[in-house]
Amino acid sequence: MLIDSQTLFRAGLKALFSQTTDIRVVGEAGDGQTAKRQARALGVDVVLFSPILPDVFSSDLLHELREYRPDFRFLALGESDDSQTVMRTLRAGAHGYVRKCSEPQVLFDAVAKIADGKRYIDPFLLDTLRFDQGEADDAPERILSARERQVLKLLVAGHSISNIACQLNLSIKTVSTHKSRLLQKTNLSGTADLVRYAFRHHLAD
Repeated sequence: MLIDSQTLFRAGLKALFSQTTDIRVVGEAGDGQTAKRQARALGVDVVLFSPILPDVFSSDLLHELREYRPDFRFLALGESDDSQTVMRTLRAGAHGYVRKCSEPQVLFDAVAKIADGKRYIDPFLLDTLRFDQGEADDAPERILSARERQVLKLLVAGHSISNIACQLNLSIKTVSTHKSRLLQKTNLSGTADLVRYAFRHHLAD
């Protein structure tokens, strides 16, 4: 499934994939709402998406699509080769990242790897990511919104989801969503890990 706001670009991708024998485009969308409607109905192995969409943050879209189908595999096709942008996209839930200026074979290889349950990074980006990777990459001010940092501090202080919802005047579902995004963006697996993360970055007393 293709998700990109540019109609001609999606048409070009469909023409490109039509030259292959093992990749078939079964759906396309130019915005997040259309993507969510189609995701409910289509049998999709890989979602090829643009990190920049007109009506939704890609992290929010991936989170919602994963709620429909936990087995969805996501491959970002982006214009940026900035390491921080790439890492944010991966932390948001993408299983791979390819530049729009890459050769077609790179994209074919990426789709095959992602469909096979693996991860894939555009070879052009590998050295840059290795060079830039470090503790600063997961710094809260880089990867978390102000609201997510607020929820994190309250979680670390021992407040329950319902108590946080009451304090921040939010629904319990919204706070739970913030916690899920915290885990996704920090690549952690539970509250205990979040506590360690918060202490490491001086977000807890």
